[in-house]
Formats: sequence, structure tokens, C-alpha cells
Amino acid sequence: MDDAFDDNPKIVALLADEEGLAAIGLWTVCLSWAHRNSRGNRGNRDRLGHVPSGLPRRFSGTAGRHLADLLVLYKLWELDDIEGWMIHDFDKYLSPEEAAKVSRHVTDNVTATCNNCDTELLGRRSDARYCSMACRKAANRQKQMLAAQRLEVTQLDVRVTDHATDSRDTKRDAVTAMSHLSVPPEPEPKRTTTNLAKASPEPILIEAPKIPKPRNRIVDDPDFVAFWSAYPRPVGKGSARMAWARAIKKTEPKMIIEAAQRYRDSPRRSQDLKYVPHPARWLNDERWADEDPLPQQDSDDWWDH
Repeated sequence: MDDAFDDNPKIVALLADEEGLAAIGLWTVCLSWAHRNSRGNRGNRDRLGHVPSGLPRRFSGTAGRHLADLLVLYKLWELDDIEGWMIHDFDKYLSPEEAAKVSRHVTDNVTATCNNCDTELLGRRSDARYCSMACRKAANRQKQMLAAQRLEVTQLDVRVTDHATDSRDTKRDAVTAMSHLSVPPEPEPKRTTTNLAKASPEPILIEAPKIPKPRNRIVDDPDFVAFWSAYPRPVGKGSARMAWARAIKKTEPKMIIEAAQRYRDSPRRSQDLKYVPHPARWLNDERWADEDPLPQQDSDDWWDH
């Protein structure tokens, strides 16, 4: 990375993407990690510029894998044959001193094989034992399983030994106690299920029958009953009851009942009930205050005047 970094064609093309800046940030921190580990300070020194599969998630969270694919798309990274990624042309930009330090850990002709899958470790450092991180994890899991089995066997042996020791001590104590008695003890009677039932009978619980709770019956106001019987379309009684309670706070119940009777007997009211509003709506709209228009006269009535 130098002062011409921002003019690099790959960087310019990557910045045109919405997540390009985040991908460049991931490339930068992974480059620093790979450079530090190539000097042999810590971590993976098997290959130059190698980025393990878990490193992007460590730096960028759940979006790390997507940003890594973006870097591969713009040829800043390359997919590794084993696992993870390789930084493109990483070894070409190492200084001679750094390359000399790294070369002390890497050999070109290694005849060793992986301890897990027997793959030849060509081009790895001389003390390498596994061909990939997956093989290393698999070998560690196998070691943990073997250690757990050995621990379980050891604990079982300890329990068996303790049980045998306790049995011998109990038997010895019983023989010592019996030696001081002149009369042999009577055998303890066997406690059967029948004897136990007679000795300590358990009470039988009888569940009392459930008595249904009486339901609260709604008693309507006599004025509301009169309104309900007078209205021409008695539907939705619950909503009408609540609307009635609000309406009688505004006017007298008698006035509402008389208006409902006039509306029922009005010749201008539609005889089709689907055009008659529900009583709740009639009350909420304060229709009792509407004036009942007079019926229209026939067109020939003017001859009579």
C-alpha cells in the first residue's frame, strides 16, 4: 500500500459499489494481519498472504463473508484451494529483508504428511503437522473425545473401588456387632405391600363436583325495552344498548321512544329493511331530532283548491 493506492483501477472500481468502502476496510485489516503473521510473530505461517475463513467474520461480523466475496470479484483476493482466501500478489510486495525472514520458516521440499488425512505437506514450513485448519480442528476434536473417554473410565474405576471398600467395611461392622450378642437376633419381617397398606393407609381424596357459576343476566331498562319494541329493525341489541346509554344522557328517553315510533310509522320510510339503519347507528346519529317531513301531495290536488 502506497500513495497511489487511491488511483489503483481495482480500488476505483470497488469504490463504485455500495459496500466497496467496507470491503476495502476489511482488505486493509486482513492485509495487516497477514503481514504480521508472515513475519512469524504468531498465527498461521504456512503460506504467504493467507486469510483464514474465520478472519472476515472476526473483523466485519456477519457481513464479512459477503465482503470477502466482493474482494474476490474485484480480484483483490483469490479463493484458496484448502480453506479461506489468498491476498493477490502478496509475496511480490514484500521487501527483501521480510522475504528472507519468511524463507527461514518455509521449505520447498517437505516430505511430511498431514497427521489427520495423510496429505503431503509440500511448500509448508518444516514443523507443519496439518494441511488445513479443518484437519487441525478434526484432530483436536478426536483428542478431546479420547480424553473424555479416559476420564470416564477412570471415574468408573474409582466408583467401583469405593463401592467395594464400603461393602467390606459394612460387613465387618455387622460381624463385630453380632459377636457381642448372646441371643441371635430375630429376622426382620418382610414388609409387603399389603402390610404397608394396613399399617399406614393413605387417605383417598374425592374431588367434589364442580358447581357451575350462575351467569349474570342483563336486565334491560324499561325505556330501552320500549324503544327496542318500537324500532322497525331490532338488530344488534348489544351495540344498541350502549348507544342508548349515551343517548339518554343527551335527551329524555320519552322523546327518543316517540321519535322511534314516528320513524316506524312514517310513510316515507323504506319498507325494505336493508335500507333501515341499525338502532345503534340511529341513536349515535341522533336521528330522534330529525323532523318528519310531511308526505308529498299528488300532482292533481291543485284542482281541488
